[in-house]
Order: sequence, then C-alpha cells, then structure tokens
Amino acid sequence: MEAARLIEAAGRYVQAWNEPDPRQRRAFLSSLYAPDGYLVTQSKELQGIETIIGHVAEVNSEFIATRRYEFRCGGAMAHHDCVLFRWEMVDAQSSELADAGMNLLLLDADGRIQRDLQFVLGTDSSIGHLAVAP
Repeated sequence: MEAARLIEAAGRYVQAWNEPDPRQRRAFLSSLYAPDGYLVTQSKELQGIETIIGHVAEVNSEFIATRRYEFRCGGAMAHHDCVLFRWEMVDAQSSELADAGMNLLLLDADGRIQRDLQFVLGTDSSIGHLAVAP
C-alpha cells in the first residue's frame, strides 16, 4: 500500500474518534478496523470491532461530546503496512494542548487496522518535539 494512503488513514482514524453521531462513528470505525482488530492502551486490551466501538464511544462521551476537547492528527509516517502518527487532544475553544500521544497502526492485507498500539505521552513529552541537550 502506498505511503500517502497509509498516512491518510491516520486522519480518518482521528476523525472517527471526533465523530459526534454514534451511527457515523460506528461506520467510520467499522471501515477502519478489521473485524477482529486489537486496540491496546496503557490500561486496556480490547479485541473485536464491537469492543473497540464501545471504547471509542466512552472516550467520545467523556471528552468530545461535551465539546470541550477535540482530537487532532499531528505528523504521520508510514512504510509497508504500518502507520505511526502523533495525536493531540486540544481545548476546542483555545486549542490549548490537553494531552498527546502516538499510535502505531499495523494493517492487514485489506488495509484495515489489525493492531492499534496507543501510547499516551502527556503534554510535556519530548517525543515529537526537538529536544535540546543541556
């Protein structure tokens, strides 16, 4: 799969997490993930599209549906069937950074997410920023 198409998947991924309509969000996620897809966060391991849809709905309800925050996609890079991208959760009004992380998406032969490894970095992480040596 070409890199541009893989990188575009990162934008669609973030769009799915921001989607306010549950039916649209389900459709987005079902098109992105393999039916037996696997999502790993710092505190959870979720397998299967229905479980993942439920988790994303919980996150959306807590952070996005209140219209306080929104997710944005930062830089992305891809090779073979892998996509690595930075995401940020920002205040919807001020765009102030509230949280940040990176995801590594491992795609199946059909270009759907087989494994989604999520790393929450926080607001003070040097990953994704140029660190200055003392």
